Amino acid sequence: MSEKKEVVKQKKSFAELYSKYGTFSILALVLIIGTIASPQFLTLDNMLNVIRQNSYLLIIAFGTTFVMVVGCINIAYDMMLALVGCASCLIYVALGGNLLITVLLSLMIGALLGVAYGFLVTHFNLPPFIVGLAISSFCQGMTLLITGGRSIPGTMGTSYTLIGQGFFFGIPVPIIIMFACMAVTWVILRKMIFGRHAIAVGGNRQAAIASGIRAKRVILIVYIMDGLLCGLAAIVFMSRLGVGQPNPGTGYGFDAITGVNIGGASLSGGSGGAVGSFIGVLIVGLLNNIMNLRGLSSAWQFIIKGILIVIAVIIDMKTKEAMVKGSAK
Repeated sequence: MSEKKEVVKQKKSFAELYSKYGTFSILALVLIIGTIASPQFLTLDNMLNVIRQNSYLLIIAFGTTFVMVVGCINIAYDMMLALVGCASCLIYVALGGNLLITVLLSLMIGALLGVAYGFLVTHFNLPPFIVGLAISSFCQGMTLLITGGRSIPGTMGTSYTLIGQGFFFGIPVPIIIMFACMAVTWVILRKMIFGRHAIAVGGNRQAAIASGIRAKRVILIVYIMDGLLCGLAAIVFMSRLGVGQPNPGTGYGFDAITGVNIGGASLSGGSGGAVGSFIGVLIVGLLNNIMNLRGLSSAWQFIIKGILIVIAVIIDMKTKEAMVKGSAK
């Protein structure tokens, strides 16, 4: 009996240690691997370049953090990014270069997509995964409709590109925007009542409802915030490209979800934070950087990232299982 208790205690202590230091340990391991793999890896220019290149992905990830904290998911990021990004370019050109109105209207489009996602999940109780497929298909169709499948010129070399390519006192603007989003996410989740409600809903929705928390309202607001952040990320992304691209590529949502999961946000909800998500997505970005420096093909990059998300989910499940068993004892 005592041996069984000792095993449970060891499992619990491992779970507690991983929840506190696991993400930092993985980051340290990646930095060591990168340093061995390439002498160019651990340089200031390369580190800043990694953060700048992944700034839009990090902005998406902070929205993903909110969604995963309440126990939901968004799988439509790629197409949402394309729709809002292309719409922002069209709006900018149509308004004759009014950047402020362009940003506001683009954020509104992102928020409306978040409203649609959240409303379908909360009002009709549809699985977030199914809603994501529908939203993704809708956004893809709308993008093709408004662009005709062609790139949107007219933004290169204008004030629009300052968002993704500009500098402010020597600091890249995308990095400033990203850290501002990170700060807001941290404050909401750690210092505001809404953040505590979101964590409670993700941890045990029925218990949260019983305690008076309006779970559906919390989830809807979370999806709106997610849409806003995705909209902002779309502006940063298209501004960095310098042109509205209806087919910007795929895998951004996958990288964001993978990074947030590595950063400590559970797919079942109830945990997650801005700092952890930042480090988790940074780990994914650094791994991509290492593979690029080593000249690995995109095929191998997809394979390695696929293995990575499986490992992250297994660790998440085992850690939660150990914590539950430990608390039960």
